[in-house]
Amino acid sequence: MGFMDWFRSLLGGGNAPKASPPAEAPKPQPSTAQSAAGAGATAAVAGTASTGGADAFMDAAMALVGSGGSGLPALLEKLRAGGLGEVADTWVGTGDNMPVSSQGLTAAVGADQLSAMAAKAGVPEDVMASGVAKALPGIVDKLTPEGFVPDAATLARHFTAQFKK
Repeated sequence: MGFMDWFRSLLGGGNAPKASPPAEAPKPQPSTAQSAAGAGATAAVAGTASTGGADAFMDAAMALVGSGGSGLPALLEKLRAGGLGEVADTWVGTGDNMPVSSQGLTAAVGADQLSAMAAKAGVPEDVMASGVAKALPGIVDKLTPEGFVPDAATLARHFTAQFKK
C-alpha cells in the first residue's frame, strides 16, 4: 500500500471494506440538531474525498513543504514559533508521529494561507485544515527518514523518491 492509498483510507476513500457495527451494541441517537450538523460535516468530507479531496489535502500539505521539500525548514520554524515544536519534532524523528489539531495547525501556519488553499480546492476552511493536519505528519516523516532534516540536495532526493510518480 502506497502513501496515497494509506492517506485515502484515513479519509474513507480507500478500497478497504468497512466493518459493520456490532449488533449487540446500539449507538445512542443524537438530537435532531446534532444529526443535521453531523450530516452536513460528513457530507462535506465525503464529497471532498469522492472528488479527489485526499489529493487536494495532499497538494495543500505538499505546498507547505515546498517544491522538492525546499520549504520544509521554514515550515518547521513556523510550527515551532507557533508552539508546535514538540509535535513537529516527532514528525522529523524516527519514533511515532504526534497528531496536530486543525486549530493548532491553522494558528501556526496562518489562517490566510489555509483559507487560500481551501478556496483553491473548493472546500470549507475547517475541512482543509483537518485534511492538511492529517497529511502533514506523514509527509514530513517521509522527507526525514534518518530523524533529522537533511541538506537541500538530500531532501530533494527524498521528495522525488517518495512523492513523484
